[in-house]
Amino acid sequence: MQLLELLKDIPNVIWSGVIASAITLSGVMLSNRSNTKRLLRQLSHDAREKEKERSAEMRRDVYLKASAEMARIGAYFASLPQLHRVKDNLGDGLKDFLSASAKVQLVSEPETARLVDELTTRYGEILLTLIARVQPVHDLKIHIDIANDFYERNQADVTRTLSEIKQINEEAAPTPCDMLLFNARSSRLSLLRKNAPRSGSISMNSTEQRTKPSTCS
Repeated sequence: MQLLELLKDIPNVIWSGVIASAITLSGVMLSNRSNTKRLLRQLSHDAREKEKERSAEMRRDVYLKASAEMARIGAYFASLPQLHRVKDNLGDGLKDFLSASAKVQLVSEPETARLVDELTTRYGEILLTLIARVQPVHDLKIHIDIANDFYERNQADVTRTLSEIKQINEEAAPTPCDMLLFNARSSRLSLLRKNAPRSGSISMNSTEQRTKPSTCS
């Protein structure tokens, strides 16, 4: 009862101030709550947008790299006939593309990843088919290398023989023994030219020993 009497004794002006303050405080609290919700939504939206931008930028870099590697593969397939089957690894041309396709599959959608996997498999099949098709060209290159090696090794013998002939002519008149050796070497050179490279790597020195006249020993 005393509390009610005390409340009745409070002037109406004070009650008006208390009620106005309460209303103001409630309004501020509601406004802050609304602003907080709006700020959280804005932050969430910004985070999603930044994630999309980061993902799009990463995909763009990966896709550009994959596109460049696809262009290089076409040039690599065209260069297969010029490669050497023994000296060059014919599978090296796909290494960079395989790396790029793996990155694409990591950042792309499932359907895109499936298509990239099919494309990678198809490129591997094409490479194996082209290797089989260019094998005759590679065989010819190996035969050419063998013939060149034969020629270079025997050309050294030819050069040495011509040098000796020149030396004999400059020093004095050739003796009968020198003429016999010269004829033997000339016959050997003719045989090498006629049978190259089927004659193999027969040495000029070994032939000289077989054809050297007994009177010159």
